[in-house]
Parts: sequence; structure tokens; C-alpha cells
Amino acid sequence: MADFGKTDNNVKEDRVARVLYMFDRLQRGDGISKKEMVNKFHVSGKSIQRDIDTIREYIFFYSVDAFIELDSTISYNKEKDEYFWKNRNNMLLTEKEIAILSTILLESRSLPVSDVERILKKMYIQCGHEEEKKIEALIKNELFNYVPPKHGKNPAELLYGLIEAKRQSVITEIQYKKIGAESYQKVLVKPLGIMFDQYYFYLIAENEGEDKKIIAYRIDRMEGIKSTGRHFKQNHAERFQEGKLRQEAHFMHLGEKIKVRFRFWGKSLEAVLDRLPNAKVLEENKDGAIIEAVVYGKGAKMWFLSQAEYLEVLSPEEYREEMENSIKKMLENYC
Repeated sequence: MADFGKTDNNVKEDRVARVLYMFDRLQRGDGISKKEMVNKFHVSGKSIQRDIDTIREYIFFYSVDAFIELDSTISYNKEKDEYFWKNRNNMLLTEKEIAILSTILLESRSLPVSDVERILKKMYIQCGHEEEKKIEALIKNELFNYVPPKHGKNPAELLYGLIEAKRQSVITEIQYKKIGAESYQKVLVKPLGIMFDQYYFYLIAENEGEDKKIIAYRIDRMEGIKSTGRHFKQNHAERFQEGKLRQEAHFMHLGEKIKVRFRFWGKSLEAVLDRLPNAKVLEENKDGAIIEAVVYGKGAKMWFLSQAEYLEVLSPEEYREEMENSIKKMLENYC
């Protein structure tokens, strides 16, 4: 580091660098010792005190902004003989929050390794140095064993463009390749929402010219997007809601929406209700629980089958028969 404060010509520049250094330390959650700063920058204790007061005034002046709490300030800890940023955690991510988000990011397996590492480093900047070491040690093995999605793409750029298209209700041209297809196909869509499920990001949209049929397009299967400049109207009462679709769709296989009733007698009823947020328990006894939920049939069937012998679909009758036929075909693979 440069030897700050040595000549008369760069006093102002040195003080700016000194204040920025101290501000960075404070916002990372580290304490600031006046003695340490005096030895580091070769200035008087009065100079360091003025720097701390400047930072305190800056925080107070901008406390009217939403991202800083009104009682956020630089305070003194007598026991440690250090200055610290009071209520810093109300403005930035805490170490615990960063650890949680890091774990979720790694578990999602949605991005290439290089992108995951870059995002993690950006989050770590908000930690104190000791906390940063702890979190890095915590997830080091997870990062080493991280397996990215096979498509190897970073969906961020397309994702942002689609979010903007959705916000402006613009009919958008996408180049899309279906599973097994040899080439991309041009599709005109009305972007309704963006969702994430099972390692992939999806665009939820209606195709132009089709009547209210909602389709999930995997964003990593898109080659590019282009605005048509034409807008579409959405009825406010019938507007698409991502949160509601999350309650009803599974594995992003939509199909027809139905009300299904089933019996479950596995170990964790709680896990079933977490998987089907709109589900209602109609009856519960020693033989299990009778549950009713609104779901998209195609994706829900995949999940129902994953419950093996601990679940039985009761109604509607045609959906029950569809389940039976799938189970028979599965059984033929083992005969």
C-alpha cells in the first residue's frame, strides 16, 4: 500500500484514500482502531478522528435514503477500543445471510462454475475478513464438487432482456430449440413471467395467436431474443401470477389444470404440503391423509409417481386411470 500522508502535494488525495479505506473496513463489519490507523497512515490521532467524524456525518446525511436506517451511525466500543458501524446489518447482507444464499446458489446448480465463483466473491466483499474466511471454509468442499448444468450457458443476459420484455408487455421473438430438434425455430411469444425450477430458468409465456395457452420455455434453449416493438394487453383481473403457478406446477410440465384428490400415508405429510402449497387436508387418520389440491396434471403425475407405494390418486377418475396406465408401463420394464 502507498505510504499515505508523506508529502504536502498529495495531502487531499491521501485523506480521500484513507477515508475510503476506513469506510470499506467499517461497511465490511470490521472494527477500526484509532491507534492502528495512526500507525498505518503515519498521521496524527486528530486526523483519524476527523476522518471518523467525516464518515459519521456522511452516514447521517444520507440516512434519509431507504437503504440506511435512521439510527445507523459510527459508534465507539470502549471494551475493544474500536469504532464500528452501528446497525450495519440493517443495510447490508449479514454473514449468516451470505452463508444461506451461498448454499442456495450452489444447491441450485443453475450457473457455470466461473459465474458462481464471481457471485460468491461479490457477496464476500460485504463480510468482515474473519467472517469471509469462515464462510469460504464452510462451502469450500461444496464449490470443489460443484457440477454445473450440462448446457454450459449463463442465462443472465437473456434473462434480463425477457424480464424487461415482460415489464413492458412487448411481444418478443425467440429462437428456440426443442428437445431432440436439430435447429432453432422462431416463436413469437407474450412474456408473462420468469421462474426457476429444478436447475433451470424458464420463460412463462403465451404464443401469439393462441388462446391463453401458457407454455414454459427453458431459457438455456434459447439462442437469442428480439423485440417486435408491438405491445400486448393484459386484463388486470386475469394477469399472470408467478406465485400462483409455483403452487400448481411441477417440473415445469404444465398440461391441463385439474383438482385432484389423493391419499398419502408416507412418513412426512409436511413434505407433501410443502410441495403442494395450495393443498388441503380433508381427512387424517391412522391409515393416512386424504388431500385435495389444484395442479397441472402432467407435471403433478411425475411427482405422484415419485411417491411410490405411499400415494394413491382417488379422483378425478380419468386422471386415476392415467396413473394406472403409467404404472403398468413402468412395470413392463421390469417383467
